[in-house]
Amino acid sequence: REQRMLRQAATYWEEVVNRYPAREGAPSAAYRLGAIAFNNAQNEIAAGNKAAAKPGLEAAAGHFAFCEARTKAPEAKLAALHNKSRCYELLGDPKKQIEALNILIPVTENNPYRDSALLSLANIQLTKDQKEQSLKSFLELAQQSQDPAILADASLRAAVLYAEIGKPDEAIELFKKALSLPETTEVSRGIALVGIIQAL
Repeated sequence: REQRMLRQAATYWEEVVNRYPAREGAPSAAYRLGAIAFNNAQNEIAAGNKAAAKPGLEAAAGHFAFCEARTKAPEAKLAALHNKSRCYELLGDPKKQIEALNILIPVTENNPYRDSALLSLANIQLTKDQKEQSLKSFLELAQQSQDPAILADASLRAAVLYAEIGKPDEAIELFKKALSLPETTEVSRGIALVGIIQAL
């Protein structure tokens, strides 16, 4: 791996996973195999070959699931869950994505993936027209996230939802918060300004 001979390294990681699945090194080997498959799939997607990416994403999800189930390292379990949810997102399988997110999100301590997982869940809820649940998730992020980009996005989305359900004062407060953050994009700033005018 350190010599960038990933194809050769993968054959040994596969041997570890297949022949010694109960050994201590198997989850780590599976995670590395998942990372290779996921990266290859992303390259296919970037090249416009979504169909070609599907087998790689399915394989990656399987490897990450193996790591998640067998690793004794909490940080490795969280990383595997996060990447598994990303695989299912790219595969267009929201049901399995939500299953992974619902295991990942309740871990509130030492979880660097929680904010992005909660944001993903909120967006899925929004596409399913579950506005109440989505608003709750966006509000949690708008109040607690330490990631400025997620904070900006969540504040704007929560503001839009507040405006839609007829709570202009709450909407204005969050639109202003989004405007105060340098991470808010120009397009989002336009949405926030229009939102404030409409709420007033």
